[in-house]
This record gives sequence, structure tokens and C-alpha cells, in this order.
Amino acid sequence: MTVALAPVLQQARLAATLAAIGPGARVLIYGGERPMAGADAATLALAEVPLADPPGLITGGKIVLVPADPAGVLIRCSGQASWTRIVAGGGQWLLDCDVGEQGDWQISADGLPGDVPQTQLYEGGTFILGTVTLA
Repeated sequence: MTVALAPVLQQARLAATLAAIGPGARVLIYGGERPMAGADAATLALAEVPLADPPGLITGGKIVLVPADPAGVLIRCSGQASWTRIVAGGGQWLLDCDVGEQGDWQISADGLPGDVPQTQLYEGGTFILGTVTLA
């Protein structure tokens, strides 16, 4: 079954999603196996990226997330990034998804030839949230 939404409904859906993310939201990057949707993570987050207020903007039929600090955040511990979680300002779970060297949540290292995708993060390094869109 396919569903076609009118532009006004698409825009309303995006606006409601952005409002739910809201002020104080964070993107958490984890290693290891992703738990069931919304369940506690088995490990500490490798990096935690606070989002700006507002946390994103709607453009081209998508939400583009905006980090609070475009210069990045300190990587807390070394590990292979495998999934990410977005939590609202109060810590409520909103979204989990896989990350990797391919796909929508691609992790790449600045400074490598052609920004070679890689998922290995190193404690003490800087994690920069690039362009992240939600449709």
C-alpha cells in the first residue's frame, strides 16, 4: 500500500516532528548493538551532540537538524559508531537509527582524502554533526 500526502499534510507532519524534538534535544552516537526501540542503551554514548534552539529547520520537504556548536563536541570514549538516538530536552526517547559508512546517517572523517566514510571514533577527538535530514 502506498500513501500520498498533500503538501499541507506533509508540512504539518514535519512541523509536528520538529516541535516534538524541541529545545534541549540531543543526538547521541553509540557503538555496539542497537537495543529495542526506546530501550536503555547497553553502553555509554561515544558522543553527545546538543542541538540548537530551534533544533532544525524545514526545507525542501525535510527537517535539517542543526547542532548547537557547529565546531563539534568532544568524543567521550573510543569505539565503532553503529547507531544513534535523538532524545528530547527532557531525555525522552524520540528516534533510533543505524549509522554507518553508507546510507542516510553516514559518518565520515574530516581531513581524510575525499572525506572517506568511517565509523571509528577516538576518545578526545572531535565529533562534528554534518548534514542530517529527516523526511
